[in-house]
Amino acid sequence: MRLPKAVAAVTFAGALVVVAGCDSSTPSANATTTAAATATPSHEGSPTPTVTPTDGVDEFDATVAPEPPAGLDGPPSEEAAGQAASYFHELAPYAFATGDVEAWKAMSADSCKFCAAIAKQVEEEAAAGKRREGGRVDVLDVQAYHHKGEQYAALVTIRENESRVIAPDGSVDGEVDYKQDVQLEMLLTWNGTSWVVDGVDVKYANKL
Repeated sequence: MRLPKAVAAVTFAGALVVVAGCDSSTPSANATTTAAATATPSHEGSPTPTVTPTDGVDEFDATVAPEPPAGLDGPPSEEAAGQAASYFHELAPYAFATGDVEAWKAMSADSCKFCAAIAKQVEEEAAAGKRREGGRVDVLDVQAYHHKGEQYAALVTIRENESRVIAPDGSVDGEVDYKQDVQLEMLLTWNGTSWVVDGVDVKYANKL
């Protein structure tokens, strides 16, 4: 599925839909689907975060990096995998606002085409002198499952909020005045020192 280029350039969720099938042909993404379908979700291990009222574009400062969760440093568990999966998506508004993809890339495995596509889009916008405002990502629900070895699957539902793209001259280059819910299946691996995202498959994106 592809959205018009203008839409994809404005919203992170639009970017998600554009690359929705990127990892769907990889063993990792297929394994995510299998694990999520067959395993019993552990809400005790990966509790659903409480969503607070969303700030508007002007009230939410996307240039402030999200706080890394305790589970990001391990040890591996369903709870830690859920925290890492949530944090990964919360990094997106910060990356688009600042052009800083260091933390995003540090969590991206070479196999993750989705991860690479988002990083490329951020870098292209930054090179063009553009930046984004708003686009806060609220994690509505996360369910994590042990898959095999040190690999975990996570089903994450996020809500992307209103955002806009600012051109180099300070004018508004594009604007999204609606919220959008997106559900993603992920595979994450604990490599001994940190979490890496092996693949992401976007299941749906609904404009609210």
